[in-house]
Amino acid sequence: MIPMNGLFDDNKNSAVGSLLTVYLRYTHLDVSVFADILQGIYKMHQTIVGVFGNTFLFSDVYKEGVRNVLRIDSLATATAGNSTTIKIREGWAPAFQPAMDDFLVEVPETLGIASIIASLLVSTIDKAIVSNSNFLEGAEKTFAKEIEENKECKKIFDALRQSEIKGKLDEQALLLVQTAKSVEAVRSVSVNGVNILSFDVNRRKYKRYFVTVPVIIKMSGITYNVFVENISRGGCVMKLNDSREISADRNMVIQFPGCELTPSEVATWRNGDQSFIRAIFNPPMEEGQLHSIVIGSAACS
Repeated sequence: MIPMNGLFDDNKNSAVGSLLTVYLRYTHLDVSVFADILQGIYKMHQTIVGVFGNTFLFSDVYKEGVRNVLRIDSLATATAGNSTTIKIREGWAPAFQPAMDDFLVEVPETLGIASIIASLLVSTIDKAIVSNSNFLEGAEKTFAKEIEENKECKKIFDALRQSEIKGKLDEQALLLVQTAKSVEAVRSVSVNGVNILSFDVNRRKYKRYFVTVPVIIKMSGITYNVFVENISRGGCVMKLNDSREISADRNMVIQFPGCELTPSEVATWRNGDQSFIRAIFNPPMEEGQLHSIVIGSAACS
């Protein structure tokens, strides 16, 4: 635990960086996936507050001490567009255990933890596959400004960067994003207005075939042997033949039997010691190309 001053002064900063907004777009959303995403955010919060022990005293406001918590501020679902927006706000609860359920304590300070979490999640974006680097740079500057404007937030963020906990947080952020990547139905994820994951091809538009097709992919000068597990005109999911880790590269080339394609978007994730790749084709592959791959798979099985 990093020693930090747990006594706030009377500067009464505003609520800068106190709100984390997560937007999900999907074809369908299982409860387990929704729970995993919220659990991932909770774990990141607990790791951050663990840096300073999460007990604060407000000399003129609250004598007993309080702990920092995240509460769901609002949950809005658009059934027509298959999307959900979750607003999570930083708050405070008594540091002691009350006889009744925890209640929210109104205090004039915020730690800006929402900005730290948002910044960490945005940092998981693979710069090699971001089409609008200026937008991403602008988003990173916005989060940096929010952190800088809140002196308690800056103190925590600086302490995190100087500790081994930063590595754990980076892993938790990446795991949260990989959870969304690994779910076929999730099409877009945004954090505080920044899109950290997007698969804009309408998957219901193209029939998906479950196949076992050996193909070769080339990324960053490295060749990988993979198996295509499912495929449509809009994209495919591939599994690496060995236990190597693999990173996304927008210049990936996939050598299918009879054709060679460069996907418009690429995402990678790990499940245990196995690497997976999802490739999106926009524009979609030709019907004849897909037909040849599917027929070839049937002939080999």
